[in-house]
Amino acid sequence: MNPWWYITKSSIVLNNKIRFGETQIQNDVNYGVLVIHYSEKLHFEDIYVVNYNGDNLNNITNSKRDRSSTIISSYNTICELKQIESPLLKRFIHYIKYGIYPWNRQKTNNVEEYENLYNLYLSSYVDTK
Repeated sequence: MNPWWYITKSSIVLNNKIRFGETQIQNDVNYGVLVIHYSEKLHFEDIYVVNYNGDNLNNITNSKRDRSSTIISSYNTICELKQIESPLLKRFIHYIKYGIYPWNRQKTNNVEEYENLYNLYLSSYVDTK
């Protein structure tokens, strides 16, 4: 889902006004989900577009910064997917529940604030049966 995993036709981005979010962490998720939604065709190759080094302890992926902006980013993505009635909404909520939320909760330096924002913005979407 990360935008460095694929190359996107510029008309998809321009025609649908897709932008990266303004948050420092996870600003690519909304972009990636919307690109997939609006793409008419997807083609996969076994080549790397970018070789991202996740083992680098200084990169933002491994940062122990406040990760509460990931909650706001996820909420904004849910709102956009609902507005365009995307079939990706259910899968994205699953991704939040089992990927985004637990991973960022583990990485944040402020678990209490992260939990409060989760309960305020996401729990009504994610914690349903």
